[in-house]
Amino acid sequence: MTSGTIRLFIVAGEESGDRLAADLVAEMKRRFAHVEVAGIGGDGLKALGLDPLFPMDEISLMGITAVISRLPNLIRRISQTATAAISYRPDAVVLVDAPDFNLRVAKRIRARGPSVPIIKWVSPSVWAWRPGRARAMVPHVDHLLALLPFEPEVHKRLGGPPCTYTGHPLLMRIDELRPVSGERVPLNEADPPELLVLPGSRRGELKSHARLFGEAIGFAHDRGARFKVTVPTLPRIADDVKKAVESWPLPAEVVSTQEERNAAYRRAHAALAASGTVTLELALAGIPMIVGYHLDAIALRIAPLIRVWTVVLPNLILGRQAVREFLGTTLRPEVLGAGVELLVTDTPERRAMIESLAELDAHMETGDRSPAEIAASGGGSGWVVPSLAWVSGAARVSVAWPGRARRARRSVPGAASAQISPPPQSSRTSAPSAATTAGASEGLTERRQTSPDLSANPATSRRPRQRLRDVPVSPIRS
Repeated sequence: MTSGTIRLFIVAGEESGDRLAADLVAEMKRRFAHVEVAGIGGDGLKALGLDPLFPMDEISLMGITAVISRLPNLIRRISQTATAAISYRPDAVVLVDAPDFNLRVAKRIRARGPSVPIIKWVSPSVWAWRPGRARAMVPHVDHLLALLPFEPEVHKRLGGPPCTYTGHPLLMRIDELRPVSGERVPLNEADPPELLVLPGSRRGELKSHARLFGEAIGFAHDRGARFKVTVPTLPRIADDVKKAVESWPLPAEVVSTQEERNAAYRRAHAALAASGTVTLELALAGIPMIVGYHLDAIALRIAPLIRVWTVVLPNLILGRQAVREFLGTTLRPEVLGAGVELLVTDTPERRAMIESLAELDAHMETGDRSPAEIAASGGGSGWVVPSLAWVSGAARVSVAWPGRARRARRSVPGAASAQISPPPQSSRTSAPSAATTAGASEGLTERRQTSPDLSANPATSRRPRQRLRDVPVSPIRS
């Protein structure tokens, strides 16, 4: 542990960002004697000493309509946040998620404190739309930390800031999501199979998808598909979800605690889900799925600007369409219901999807290091050493604040073509072996049940993560 004090100004835009930021602060506390935190965040950062400037949900907005309706308040909060960051005089600013808000904050901080390191964690979806944002970040962001393995190459191609793949935080939860022996009953023995239905984690998403998803499972049931329905959700919207499912044609069990949700993932045979991070969560759990997402009137108008071939994260990582998705005008109950029918019975579509999802481990591998460890170490690149010495443990170097010499702007390389092709496969990993895909099938039934001794160095030791390709499987019996 290094002596001295590190001061971080952190802006986390939603719950997932708050968890990432809290993991980073916890990792820094293992490395430095004193870590002080200011900014915006949720319960995770509050538990580590943050007194937020204002509630995080004021900037946790989804969809163009929601942003427009709150625009005056957002502009005021951007100014307030940048001013607070300058007044705090941090050793570094760490902006997590919430790109439209955070990048405007970064621009204002850079104008008034040109030498303070600004790190952005979670890349904007420049591979999906508005690719010019990659190049636009260069003057205001010193380093970008990416959750998806293809993103560093995308930013390099688009002329974005230096970018390091940290791994996705879901990788640290694999043992919670994958079943031990007996938890996921083989499909042919399930009476009936279990279907997870996930209409979204935001109230707006719930309102848009609950009726459609209910009609979809009703369609599948009317065509003879047999399954029971479980709806994993979050405690803050659990009451809304319970009211929404009351009108569904089939009974649905709503589960909201972390333990209940994890157990549901370990049992489930298939899923119907709204597009989002949950698709990667399901994929890492080995659960075949069908994905849909409602687009409001404004989103439909800008849909032609989307330059990516899929919005489903497992598809983007794999570089091919392993999971079927239906968006906007193609989102119809009968289409989703037909997809559900294919996944709750033993079909070639189901088996092919399970085999494809088993390849994700090889694409997302980070060794035994957590995202927070990689972030705190600068991904091994030393990008924070001149100002913070996070890697070397050297004495803290003071930051140049307003009134000192302004640093020269970095030259911006030319941007690549605006059209984004399917993301290249990560150069950090090799292609999965034939055994990887051949070994994945129905059950993904067993994870390692022994843990190494962590007592030698609990701050850095990690339990080996369970790999889909290492999991013994139960053959499908007709």
